[in-house]
Amino acid sequence: MPDLREQPWNSLVPLIPFADHCVSAEGAFWHPKLQRAGLADQHDAIFHGEATVQLTRWRLLDFTYPNPEQKCLEILLWGYPTGMQGQQHLAYLRNLGQIAAAAGVNATWREYYDGLNALGNLGISTITKLAYFFQRSFDGFKSLILDQKMISIMAEGRWEPLHMPALQYNNAVGQYVGYVKQIHMAAEVIHATPDQVELFLFSWGKSF
Repeated sequence: MPDLREQPWNSLVPLIPFADHCVSAEGAFWHPKLQRAGLADQHDAIFHGEATVQLTRWRLLDFTYPNPEQKCLEILLWGYPTGMQGQQHLAYLRNLGQIAAAAGVNATWREYYDGLNALGNLGISTITKLAYFFQRSFDGFKSLILDQKMISIMAEGRWEPLHMPALQYNNAVGQYVGYVKQIHMAAEVIHATPDQVELFLFSWGKSF
């Protein structure tokens, strides 16, 4: 079982340029969906007439957006460039204003989750993306993305010293802060950022 605290991982992970992590979204796919939701102006603001847009973590974390709705739209495109499962992105678009208002709120993790979950039945993967890019912190730890792939890696204990054997999608809300704390602690030991550890595990965690 590989160990993040050992070579070569403890040297490689701190070098990952996580802020450059980029996703491409196609304007033709999103245009009719945004238009039907009355968001054609937002489409123009994001794509500027180009066929595709390249969205990086750096942009979503640090760019000064003209409005929080555009930021939430770009988070949607970054996280789900070809749309959410079951057309769930349509509910996201319908509730965009409320989602944008709730995404920047300072609250406990459970309050934050419950507030967004009530809007279009958003799940933990989407809610933690919003929390991460809006740079929310819970119990003193900066939020991180938790989706099904990360749940599987953590539950299987594929990498030392990360172990959450009881973690499942249906109980991930209750264990989310514990997950974030484990990633932060592992990152501190190897002098990496939690973002670098999370991206490494997401991208290569099942490859070694």
